[in-house]
Amino acid sequence: MLVGRSEECGLLERLLEEARHGQSAALVLRGEPGIGKSALLRHAVEHAEGFTVLQTRGVESEAELAFAGLTDLTRPLLWHLPALPQVQAEALAGALALGPPTDGDRFTVAVATLSLLGLAAERAPLLAVVDDAHWLDAPSADVMLFVARRLAAEGIVVLLAERDSEAHPLDLTGLKQLVVRGLDAPAAESLLRRRHPGLIAPGVARRLVEVAAGNPLALLEVPSLLSAAQLAGTAPLTEPLPAGDGVERAFLRRVATLPASVGVALLVAATSDTNDLATVVKAIRQLGVGVVALETAESRGLITLADGRVEFRHPLLRSVIYHGASPPARRAAHRVLAAALEENSHDRRAWHLAAAAITADEEIAAALERTALAAQQRGGWGTAASALERAAQLSPNPKQRARRLLAAAEAFWSVGQIDHAVDMLNHALILATDPPLRADIQRLRAAIQGWRGEMPHARQLLMAEAERIATTDPARAVVMLAEASSLSTAIGQIRTALVTAQRGCELARDCRETVQAYAALALGTSLVLGGCARDGYPMILGARITLQREAESAPATSILGLGGQADVWLEEWERGRRNVGQAIGRARARGAPGSLLPFHLGILSELDFRAGRWDEALSGATEAIQLARDTGQRSLVSFGLVCLARVHAGRGEEARCRASLAEALDIAERYGIRSIEVYAASARGLLELGLGCLDAAISALEPLVETVEHMCLREPAVVQWAPDHIEACIRAGHLKRAREALQRFQRMAAQTGRTWALATAARCRGLLTDASRSAEAFAEAYTWHARVPMPFELARTRLIHGEILRRAKQRSAARECLRVALATFEELDARPWAERARAELRATGAAARRRDVSAMRRFTPQEFQVAQLVAEGRSNREIAAALFLSAKTVEFHVSNIHRKLGTSSRAQLVRLLIERSLPNSSPRSKVPS
Repeated sequence: MLVGRSEECGLLERLLEEARHGQSAALVLRGEPGIGKSALLRHAVEHAEGFTVLQTRGVESEAELAFAGLTDLTRPLLWHLPALPQVQAEALAGALALGPPTDGDRFTVAVATLSLLGLAAERAPLLAVVDDAHWLDAPSADVMLFVARRLAAEGIVVLLAERDSEAHPLDLTGLKQLVVRGLDAPAAESLLRRRHPGLIAPGVARRLVEVAAGNPLALLEVPSLLSAAQLAGTAPLTEPLPAGDGVERAFLRRVATLPASVGVALLVAATSDTNDLATVVKAIRQLGVGVVALETAESRGLITLADGRVEFRHPLLRSVIYHGASPPARRAAHRVLAAALEENSHDRRAWHLAAAAITADEEIAAALERTALAAQQRGGWGTAASALERAAQLSPNPKQRARRLLAAAEAFWSVGQIDHAVDMLNHALILATDPPLRADIQRLRAAIQGWRGEMPHARQLLMAEAERIATTDPARAVVMLAEASSLSTAIGQIRTALVTAQRGCELARDCRETVQAYAALALGTSLVLGGCARDGYPMILGARITLQREAESAPATSILGLGGQADVWLEEWERGRRNVGQAIGRARARGAPGSLLPFHLGILSELDFRAGRWDEALSGATEAIQLARDTGQRSLVSFGLVCLARVHAGRGEEARCRASLAEALDIAERYGIRSIEVYAASARGLLELGLGCLDAAISALEPLVETVEHMCLREPAVVQWAPDHIEACIRAGHLKRAREALQRFQRMAAQTGRTWALATAARCRGLLTDASRSAEAFAEAYTWHARVPMPFELARTRLIHGEILRRAKQRSAARECLRVALATFEELDARPWAERARAELRATGAAARRRDVSAMRRFTPQEFQVAQLVAEGRSNREIAAALFLSAKTVEFHVSNIHRKLGTSSRAQLVRLLIERSLPNSSPRSKVPS
């Protein structure tokens, strides 16, 4: 056991023991340099008996080499590559330079790595250790953080050690962290005496413990600065002992006493981005230094030379030597290393030449740009960003510099380094004189502003820049106007969105068909939201056909997300399920959890809720939220949350609903997404109405009257809140307010012809009139309900009708309505509504027993997803690939499903799942009016 680390060691040993039983975990160890993080990692490795152990260490000089860390970590497992799904195997092979680069989502490599580790863990539990993770190259770090967040039941432990600082280079959101603190005084003194038994006087030991402040490496290094007499207490400690940065200062003092030739050799070794001894020796010989200098450093305990490699005693020593050298000395080291490298080491040579350069050099800049392109093709966007930034700095031509700054900004933006991307764009804008280049810079600036919640500013920027280039480059202007229209929609300014999209269509008349499709998609969506689906929806359908046909030549733009929800709003559910399902299927097949997958999962969740597939809706929204978080798409988290909240609202799960809404509203406020606020208010209103809190329901929904009017939202089916508002007002006795709201709603329903709106308007009219005149309204409601199956809404109509019939003493007819309503509510697990129907049934004199809850309802959202795919006949590996999980995690979920359903074979499970699955409520296609 490490001295003074019983608690930390116990935690690591528990994680290992749990992994032996199939559980997975990830832990980040944080602390100052020398505090003992590496020792704890070694302790874990030593106690990982029976484990497959993978280890790598971030090296500062390798931080710009894409996937250097991942290559080192996964090398022992590469024989598993052929067993991975083909898309994943090709992506990982491309990333590790074992095959050609692939064109895919930047998270495909991360998914493949998870699969690779999971595959290895099927043979034995696995421990993956990454020391000095703060120096890991950015692509490798992204992969490891994604893997750490997606671990479940593989029997894998991932340990990351990071130097503690105020600005963490790693995004540790959602990961468990252990802050490693200094040893207490007794433990520190014990460690000191164990390393120097009988050599240090008690008073000196206490002073050293005080100076080291519990840092173990300082305790071991500071004594090396003292003479034997000083340690024994027979000579005074005249020189101030290092404090605070004591480890670094101790290392520097040791290096300062070395001969100059040894210092040169150590600097070259520290500068090298490889530990290859032959390369280092070749480089130092160019500076007139022989291999004896390295041997001297080895004899002093600073490095080891073995197996053709140079290894520093501690990574901090390497960093201290490099940063302690003068800039000219560092440049000289880079220069000789560039000359010493083999011809095929293009990337390393480019970086060393760039580090050695002090003036602009187009040849070096071009080499770095080629390095960036190669990194991008392998999925190493973080490496590409740094290479492009340095290439821009070395570009003598202002136009080339601006172009490379834009490319660097795009790469930094893609990996979430937003502030740095903005800095690149600001510099590029000053240099850009070419109108198309300036427009592209402004477009990216707008995208970042929108992401940051500055959507009005982003929209204005896009519109202004589009007009600037409208005559010279109308195609670029059209795409920018379409994106400005999309932003206007998100912030609830539909009229502005419409005007902007119309301007885009004007400019698109003489552009190629793909550009015209973008303009039509934006205009069609705006028209639908404004209540003109008859004109807008055909435009959306036509644009989709063009964009699908021209997918390869279509410019990358956020506008592609537009129009996806129109099928849901306009009750074209078969088409919507097909289109969204294809988009989701393509993303799953490509191993691409990023891009728009969370958004499409949210759309499908919204459709499933309306179609009465609430378990599917819950499962889809849950996955949308998790994937959006895991891939850093924070603004998309809010859409998944409101979809999830609506299911919780319908089921009366108050705490879960309120928590989801609170988080969604926090994100919406941060990013200025007014549309999310409308969704959230609607879900809260449904929750309060179901719970019988009528005043709270009115409080949630009443503001929407003014909000949607201000937004010019004329399509009532976009957010289905109005019937809940009317019902709450009627039940609370606010009849005048209810009549006014119903009149508004009926006008919109008549204008748009939406089946849901016409059915629920008739239901509200039946509730508002007396029993003798309500029959006609309910008959009309049932007629509309028959056109598009919406189980929850139909059950609510039957519930209200049954309540009215009971009060009119028509008990037999009331029972018929209430029994059917109750059956639907129980099937949906809409508990508050089921309880209300049950109470009404009892009031008619009928028995109202509670039905047994289906075993499938006890599934977690992810178990439900796995069960659906099992029912489709997919294997565990196919399910794992589709859900971006490991096969072992899928196996764990399948075992839980067997246990909950009482099945023992796959065939029996498939039969039972098919028998117990909810009916597919896909309506007939209907052309909207």
